[in-house]
Order: sequence, then C-alpha cells, then structure tokens
Amino acid sequence: MSDLPLNVRYRTNKYSAHLVYGAGYTTGGSAMLDYRIYTFTSDDHIADAAVINCETDQEAIEKARQLMEGRDIEVWQRARRLARIKASEGTGIL
Repeated sequence: MSDLPLNVRYRTNKYSAHLVYGAGYTTGGSAMLDYRIYTFTSDDHIADAAVINCETDQEAIEKARQLMEGRDIEVWQRARRLARIKASEGTGIL
C-alpha cells in the first residue's frame, strides 16, 4: 500500500476492504469535506461504502457517479443525504 497517493488510504472491516479517497487531504489551505458513498444491492441493501474528500457537494456527486458500477448509490455528507442516484437513470440528485 505504500505506492498509494498520499490522499488515498485503505480501510478494512470484517466484511470488506475499501479505498478511502482523499483522507486528510487539504488544498490551498482549505480543508476538504468528507463524503460517504454507499452502493446498494438489487434488493436495496448496502453493498459497499467508500469515503471521499471533495471541495463541493457537486464534485462529490460527480465522483460518486464514477464509482456506481451499475448499482444504485447514495451520497452523504455527515447526516445530510445529497443524492440518491439510480443505476438505470444515472440521475437522481435530491
């Protein structure tokens, strides 16, 4: 894992391992916000989760779309749900 960029770390739990993008990363003196990306199974259970750092909500939503892999996703910033995006639609911003 030493070859990962400084703004990426690897998180594991008893179920799976996740790449955490941008953990602890700052740019231009301003801290970036943590966003959680959840992917869902076809029966609407959480299949996986990732944490990314972005400067804006819109940037987080765009990065989340890149992680969809044909599944529905939700984008959260703390307790605030930003979007639920259906794989069949590719859109769904709240």
